[in-house]
Amino acid sequence: MNAPVSLANFVNFIIAIAMVVRLGAHHRRVGGKPLKRFIWFYISFAIFWLLWAAPEIFVTNPYSVMATNIMGYVMLYVTSAIMVQIPFLFSGRKSIGTVLCAIIITAGVVFLIGRLINLQPHIREIVGNRVYWRPVFAPWLRMMTGAAGGLAALTASIAFYYFGWRERVNRAIFMRSIYLGTGNATILCGAIVSFILSPTAGFAGVFAGSIFGAVGLFIMMHGIMREAQPQQTPNTTN
Repeated sequence: MNAPVSLANFVNFIIAIAMVVRLGAHHRRVGGKPLKRFIWFYISFAIFWLLWAAPEIFVTNPYSVMATNIMGYVMLYVTSAIMVQIPFLFSGRKSIGTVLCAIIITAGVVFLIGRLINLQPHIREIVGNRVYWRPVFAPWLRMMTGAAGGLAALTASIAFYYFGWRERVNRAIFMRSIYLGTGNATILCGAIVSFILSPTAGFAGVFAGSIFGAVGLFIMMHGIMREAQPQQTPNTTN
C-alpha cells in the first residue's frame, strides 16, 4: 500500500495545533498582544497544513485536490502577513510592518488571480511507495510565494536577532530573541527549498520544506514560551 506524502502535512497540523493549545494556556495567564498575534500565526499555519494534508487522505478528486491546494496557498500568504508584523509590535514601528504586510497581501492577490485564470487539476504521482499530488501551474507563482514567505521570515529573523543583540545583557530577552530569530531563519530555509529551489513542486523540495517549517515552529515556540517566564530583578542593595 502506498502512503500519501500529505500524511507528513497532517502530522505537522497536529503538532501545530498542540502548540496552539500550549500557547493559548500561556496567553490566558500572561496576556499580551504580541503573544496573541503569535497564536494567530500558529493557527493559520495549522490551517495551511490541514488543507495541504487533504490530498489522498480526505480528497482524491483532482479538482478537489486543486481547490484545497489553492486555499492552502491563501493561508500561507495570510500566515506570512501575520508574521511580518510581529517584530514591529515589539519595536513600536507598526507602520513598517503594515507596509510589508500590504506587499505580501498584494503578492497573494496576484497569486490567486494567476492561479484562477489557469485552473489545472493536480497530477497523481507514485514516488517509490509514496503517493504525491503534483500541482500544475506557472513556476513563477510558486517562486513568488517563496519570496513572500521568505520576506516575512527574513524580516522577522533579522529583527529578533537585532533585539537579542540590543538586549544581550538581559539573558532572558537575549535567549528568547535568539530562539525566535533562529526559528524564523529555519522557516526561511523551508521557503527557499520548497518554493524557490523547487519551482515545479517536486516531491523532495516540498517534503524538505515541510520539515523545515515544522522545526522552525518548534524552535520559535521555545522563544515564545520564554516570554512568559519571570525575570529576576538584579539586587542593587549594598
